[in-house]
Amino acid sequence: MKRIIFYLCLIFTLFGVFAQTNSKTCTNIAATILKNDINNEQAFLIKWELPKNSSAKYLYIYKDTKQILSSSLKNLKPIAKLKGNATQYIEKITDSSSYYFAVLIENNEGLQNLIIPSLNATIKAISQITKKNDLITSQEKRITQPKENRSHVPLPYLNIETEQEKLPLSEEAKIIAQTYRRYNKQKKSLPLYIFPDDKKINGTGEQFLLSQIVNGVFIANDWHVAETKLKEFLNINRSVEITRRAHFYLGQVLYYQGYYREALNSLIIAEDAFPAKTKQWIQAVLEKMP
Repeated sequence: MKRIIFYLCLIFTLFGVFAQTNSKTCTNIAATILKNDINNEQAFLIKWELPKNSSAKYLYIYKDTKQILSSSLKNLKPIAKLKGNATQYIEKITDSSSYYFAVLIENNEGLQNLIIPSLNATIKAISQITKKNDLITSQEKRITQPKENRSHVPLPYLNIETEQEKLPLSEEAKIIAQTYRRYNKQKKSLPLYIFPDDKKINGTGEQFLLSQIVNGVFIANDWHVAETKLKEFLNINRSVEITRRAHFYLGQVLYYQGYYREALNSLIIAEDAFPAKTKQWIQAVLEKMP
């Protein structure tokens, strides 16, 4: 009994210490790659969340080829010093090395040099996309259309005889597929659908980034680039609504390339938010699946 009481006290003590230190650290750090299609340059995008009631005066960004720990900070110098209200940092990529990132807060008490992996320090290395294997999907497997034949509301040519990549369906997708096949009567390819909020490049943050993709490579039917950008967009934590809209667009992109299993899995993620529209696209996908 005494041992149980001891462990309970220890747990509550550790929880209290963590809560106190966590209020002085950033959380939900995430690193991804930004690509400029015009000059083919790439950059690291580091994003994080500030603690509630943050008293941060400055933020310091650290970068290293090894995972950053509290013990390794003494050997590192910050690569940037930002104002205390910053929530992201962009750095141009100059080499092909893989890097880890961390962000620390300086407040009235000084620099809070506590590293908590996955909260204020990344636990997965990230590097620029240079090899074919690093791409989400290799370009030569995709069904593309000549640019001169593209329109904003396409009825795309699909080479059905082309062997498509065999990706497994999720269990949820299998159940939904069986249900929709019973009512499958639609025969024509559907035109692209764009949600009203995304028809113009507007808003800020995640809304701006998504509408930029939609009004760029998506409506231009540049399927391979659109797929890559949407998957990069989804690699960062997004709000639920934005995430489901992005999966809906990704499902359309995969459908037009002939990757029906991938398209079905992506559309199912969006189904709860947009049941009517998603049902049409799921039916269209099932018609094309062998």
